[in-house]
Amino acid sequence: MSLDNEYLLKALLQHNYFPSQRRNKEELPPILNSKSLTPKISEKLIKLSCRKGGYDQIEYKLTRYNNVPRPLNIPHPIAYAQLCHSLHDNWGKMEYITQTENSLIIPKKHSDGRIIIMDYENSKEKIERHIKLSFNKKFYVNTDISNFFPSIYSHSIPWALVGLEEAKEDRKPKKWFNQIDKYQRLMKRNETNGVPIGPATSNIVSELILARIDIELNKDGFEFIRLIDDYTAYFDTYEKAEEFIRRLSEELSKYKLLLNIKKTFIEQLPSPSSPEWIVDLTTRIPDKENISPTNVIRFLDYALTKQSIIPDGSVLKYAVKSIIYDVKDDMA
Repeated sequence: MSLDNEYLLKALLQHNYFPSQRRNKEELPPILNSKSLTPKISEKLIKLSCRKGGYDQIEYKLTRYNNVPRPLNIPHPIAYAQLCHSLHDNWGKMEYITQTENSLIIPKKHSDGRIIIMDYENSKEKIERHIKLSFNKKFYVNTDISNFFPSIYSHSIPWALVGLEEAKEDRKPKKWFNQIDKYQRLMKRNETNGVPIGPATSNIVSELILARIDIELNKDGFEFIRLIDDYTAYFDTYEKAEEFIRRLSEELSKYKLLLNIKKTFIEQLPSPSSPEWIVDLTTRIPDKENISPTNVIRFLDYALTKQSIIPDGSVLKYAVKSIIYDVKDDMA
């Protein structure tokens, strides 16, 4: 479904203002929403005088499976409304981000009114994609960007929109591309480093930059997919895999971004499309017809055993999510 301007503004304001990008909106209690932040209200907000020093944002931490907190942000509504309207008014110049074949997360219409949902693909899609891209290949690369959202440099947004040379030569504040930079900074006390984690505006801004990098990598003939800032690429030779890492690093540096060296590796193919523990757990999930307290407890006990071997809290989380809806259906 094409993303028209009217839908874009409503989605940004009423559905993707708070951090609620998971499929089931797990980031906040359902009582918290921004449905009353309508385009009509935002029209009044953008007419208010803005603080020269910008605005603070609310930060809270969401505990992940490994007990490491993930910071999420809620920007000031005045600053956020300014950025939303700036993106809305100039959307026709930014639609290239919806046309990339490399990104798995792009702004688009969803049935609940959102434009960004960041859940991973289902198992079937992931397996089919892995088989297709890895066919006749010998190596694959997996890497991501270090500290991505907090590292985005606001002045690099105009660089991506109109090119580095034009952006540096034309710094007039009222230019549309400089306005987007300005309102992005307004949400974080006019700081140039970092964008809020949670609002859909940050996903759009990140795609504005990374989609440009995708274009350059495509020119070099690389086959890759990108899940936000997580890259997976497939190659015939080890040398081409090394070249991809080098070229990606070069393109990222143009926007003051860095690869995460600790999460960059080259692996030989063929390889499983999922980690071993996922394959193992999947074969042991109780059938819907056999859902019972005893079977569920045995399955979770087995997951706990796997977790002790593989010290990764997501093992138990995956196991619980695999059966929770079946259990609900059985109890209904």
